[in-house]
Amino acid sequence: MAWEVAAGRFFLLQNLHKMGDFVKLKAYAERFRREAEQRGNIYLQTTISRLCNILWLVADDPAGARTDLEAGAWAFSLGYHVQHWHELSARVDIAIYEGSSIDRKFFSEQLTAVRRSAILRVIGYRCETAWMIGRMALAEGCRGRLKPAHRSGVDREAVLVRDALHEDAGLHAPRHARGARRRASRRGARLP
Repeated sequence: MAWEVAAGRFFLLQNLHKMGDFVKLKAYAERFRREAEQRGNIYLQTTISRLCNILWLVADDPAGARTDLEAGAWAFSLGYHVQHWHELSARVDIAIYEGSSIDRKFFSEQLTAVRRSAILRVIGYRCETAWMIGRMALAEGCRGRLKPAHRSGVDREAVLVRDALHEDAGLHAPRHARGARRRASRRGARLP
């Protein structure tokens, strides 16, 4: 039951974040974080602090946003978790808010880890990753800092995410059907 409650709270916070209802987001985040601390639920505490890190920016406190990320470091290094992804997203938000560049090495390492993880199997994270890459590219381009070499990397990432989204939407169904027919014919079977 605790897992279901935590998941419900996560989705509530995520929806409030996406809707831009920062007043309710702050109220729920403070309550849920306090309860998670009382129960010693590090997973939920860390997830909430990263997902709701934008509240520091809403309060015009990018230094507080950075401090909050560093204070609640996600210590589990085996694999790539949603906490890592939300930290990346928060750092992108901070960089865009400040008009500064995100550390390219960090960004590149994180995107590589995202691609190797199972996170992009979830369409919401795929869409958000594409949105994050696009926002970074626009911010860098507006500041004249996006070099041609980086543009091609951003384009490559955008194509990978776009293709993955199209597959989920079933837009490649005819191609998959042809592949299935080819595999079946190799086994001597026939498919329509």
